[in-house]
Order: sequence, then structure tokens, then C-alpha cells
Amino acid sequence: MSKYGIELQDIFGEIGKTPENVADDLMNKIKIHRKEAKMSRKLLAKLSGVKESTLRYAENTGKISLANLLRLADTLGYLDEFRKLMERPYFKRHVLY
Repeated sequence: MSKYGIELQDIFGEIGKTPENVADDLMNKIKIHRKEAKMSRKLLAKLSGVKESTLRYAENTGKISLANLLRLADTLGYLDEFRKLMERPYFKRHVLY
């Protein structure tokens, strides 16, 4: 148990998860949602304002700017979930004990 009453694992999930792993997971989910919506990369790029080459690179590497990730999430209908990630109640429940 850490001095704050929680383990980092409680916040970040599995042991060994890195920001790079999370970025890969997020882009895999974007790709899955794109395919479920029967969207080509070209169409998602056009609708989101993200260059198709940027989308292809992001799906292959997990590397994308926050602004472009949020554009993709918005186009696919998931922007609100990203906004909720940093709401105060989460931190209040998990960190400020």
C-alpha cells in the first residue's frame, strides 16, 4: 500500500502498463469502432479533419496528438468518455484519502 492509501495499479490497471501500452490500446479501440461503424480510414479522416496518413500511422503505432485523438473520438461518438476521464470525483474517490 502506498502512503496515499492506494496502489498505482488501482489507478492505472495492470502491472506493467505504460503510457505507450495505453496509447496502443486506445488506437486499437478507435480502429475497432471505425470498423464497427463500417468506416474506411479515408471516410473517418474526412469526417474528423485528421489526415488519412496520420490516422494510418496512429493505428499502426499508437502515436497521435491529443487533439487528433479527440477529433477521432468525437467523430465516432466517444468524446464525452474522454472528458469524463479527468473529472474530480474520480480523483476524490481514489487519490485524496
